[in-house]
Amino acid sequence: MRSNTVRFPNLTRLEVKDLAHRHDRLPRTPLKNERSLAALIKRHQSSLKEFTSNSDTKDSVLEALSGCPKLEKLKLRYRYFEEEKDWLKWYKRLWSRLESLSWEGIVEYESTSDDVRVVSEVLAQFSHVGPTTIKDLHLGDGHRMRMVELTHVLLLMKSPELVRLRWDVDRDMVDILARIAEMVPFGQHLKDMRLYSPDMTGKDFRKLFSKLPKLERFEVRHGALTMDAFRALQTETPQFLTTLKVLRLGRGGGDHTGELAHAILTSIPGLEEFSTDYITDIDIREGGGRWVCTGLRRLKIGIVLLEEGTQDMVLDLLASLKNLISLDLTKPDLFRVTFPTLPAGSDMSSSYSPRLTLDRGLDRLKVLHRLASFAAPRGCTPWTEAEAHWALRHWPRLRFIRGIGIDSKVLDLLQPDIQVFPL
Repeated sequence: MRSNTVRFPNLTRLEVKDLAHRHDRLPRTPLKNERSLAALIKRHQSSLKEFTSNSDTKDSVLEALSGCPKLEKLKLRYRYFEEEKDWLKWYKRLWSRLESLSWEGIVEYESTSDDVRVVSEVLAQFSHVGPTTIKDLHLGDGHRMRMVELTHVLLLMKSPELVRLRWDVDRDMVDILARIAEMVPFGQHLKDMRLYSPDMTGKDFRKLFSKLPKLERFEVRHGALTMDAFRALQTETPQFLTTLKVLRLGRGGGDHTGELAHAILTSIPGLEEFSTDYITDIDIREGGGRWVCTGLRRLKIGIVLLEEGTQDMVLDLLASLKNLISLDLTKPDLFRVTFPTLPAGSDMSSSYSPRLTLDRGLDRLKVLHRLASFAAPRGCTPWTEAEAHWALRHWPRLRFIRGIGIDSKVLDLLQPDIQVFPL
């Protein structure tokens, strides 16, 4: 069938992929070039609401998209602009009227100025540019350059209705976001913020988070939230602790300490999901207090035992989280984690993982009746028939187990109700 005869009545979503992506199940049409793609878009301008492209998007395609009155969501990658005026043209005609924009393009004009000067520069240079209607914004930079994209700053400063923000640039973004929040209305409606940041020292955490009264989800995809930064949030922006529901701390190279994990679990009562590298029994013992997030539904945290006789203490804290539906105790890569305190002779072998069997205290977790998914540390003691019967009785909603050695006889007891994933 020739491309100019293909029809999809009431087409609302169009996704363009490379030839390598041939596994998707979406209806497809042969498109020889950008002209045929633009022609396809024009035939469905009255109905199209979403457009995604994983390759360079030419002006002819953007022109066709600008004529789609119902277009709400746009995802572009590798779009290259040489001049500021070219990008601004499409800002006015397309970007600014969307509800959702994912921009991972490359723009020639960037700034090496410090954060204050960059924000001031954008304010002065683009004062004539109107605001956007964007609520969901994803900004990426495939080259992970440390220079500040002026287009990124402009979109952030001109999007007062933002609800979700994901910013993937290899630099400290908290500082520049704080500068933006100081100068323009920013973050008043923001509920979900995900940052790719290698260096989050917390220098401007107070300034930024004081402007985010509705933040419910905060994710550091790569990098670290320091203990000092968290203490500043506790003392100077306490509302942060009352609104936050989801906190994900990504691979921090050991900077996400167990001390920080314990501080979070003992001070954010409304938390429903939390993930981080690890926590040790020493962190818990020295930190003291109970875990106050009793409504927690999902927890991913490596448990590392450095002292003898501390497993029951850890299991009792886990048992206090009676609303858990997912518990992942997968231990982190110990070669990249720097522990603050180690007893003499510690070698960080699997012997420091909790022993989750009935003879070692597993029964303390029988109160987790809502648990649907459970992942144990690699090297955890294998389960016998006794543990299998126990799980079926006390965890009636359990559907997934990962990380526990189970022989064929025990496997027969658990399946088909429970899926068991290999070590």
